[in-house]
Amino acid sequence: GSVNDLAGDVATFGVFLGFAALAIWLGVGIATLIVGLLAAGLAARQVHTATAINGREPGKTFLVGLLAVIVPPILAVIAIATIIGLPAGLGLLLVVWPMVAFIGYVVAAIWLGEWLLRRGQRIDPDARPYAATTVGLLVAFVIGLIPIVTAVVSIFGLGAVVLAAWRTLAGGRPVQPAVQPHPAPVA
Repeated sequence: GSVNDLAGDVATFGVFLGFAALAIWLGVGIATLIVGLLAAGLAARQVHTATAINGREPGKTFLVGLLAVIVPPILAVIAIATIIGLPAGLGLLLVVWPMVAFIGYVVAAIWLGEWLLRRGQRIDPDARPYAATTVGLLVAFVIGLIPIVTAVVSIFGLGAVVLAAWRTLAGGRPVQPAVQPHPAPVA
C-alpha cells in the first residue's frame, strides 16, 4: 500500500469554501441592495414612516422588535400543534416571519443611511431615499460581519415595521417623518 497526504486536498477545499462563502456573501448583499432600492422606490412613504419610528422611539422599537422575534415562533408552534392550524403555522414560521424580519433589516439600514447622510436635516416624506438606502445597506452589510450587529439591526427594523403596521391597521395616525417646509411662492 501507499500513504496519501490529504493536507493539500484539505487546503484546496478550504480555499474553495472561502471563495464560495465570499461569493454567497456578495450575492446576498447585491440582492438585499436591490430589494432595498425597490422598497425605496415603491414604498417611500411607508419606509419614511418606519424610519421615523426608529428615530423617535428607539426603546419601544427595540422592545417590540424583541417581542416580534419571540412571539411569532411560539404562536406558529401552537398553531402547528392543533393540526387545523398547521398551514397557517407553517406559513407564519417559514414565510411571513422571515419576510417581515428581512424587510425590517432593510428599513433599519435605510434609517442608518438617512441618519448618516442627513443628520439634523428634515426629510421630505415624498422623496425616494435611494442614496440613504444604498449607503445604509452598504454600511449595515459591512458592519454586519460582526455577527451580533445584523441581529440588532434586524430587531430595530422589525420593531419599526411592526409598530408602523400596527398603527396603520389600528386606524391610528402613524408617525410621520419631519417634513421639510417648501418656500413660499414669489409674487
